[in-house]
Amino acid sequence: MAGRPKGSTNLPKIRDYIDKDQIEKLVRLSLKKAMEGDDTTMQRFLLEQIFGKAPQPLIGDKDNPLITNYTDEQIKTIADRVRGNGKSPS
Repeated sequence: MAGRPKGSTNLPKIRDYIDKDQIEKLVRLSLKKAMEGDDTTMQRFLLEQIFGKAPQPLIGDKDNPLITNYTDEQIKTIADRVRGNGKSPS
């Protein structure tokens, strides 16, 4: 296998600059904000940088393709967002 090993990088990571106590405070703050219904975009980003993204497994028959059922209106909305013409969900 050529190239660098998977996961290797020369770029500094956020987790290199914070200690265990700061991580614990961030986790507690994130839980509190989530329970209050506040926007947790930044906390989610930081937690993903520290712990990695949560797995998103696809459930279903592994031998068949994933099937999605969208209405014509949903397809138009998705296409508009991809083109940058629509609002992202808030």
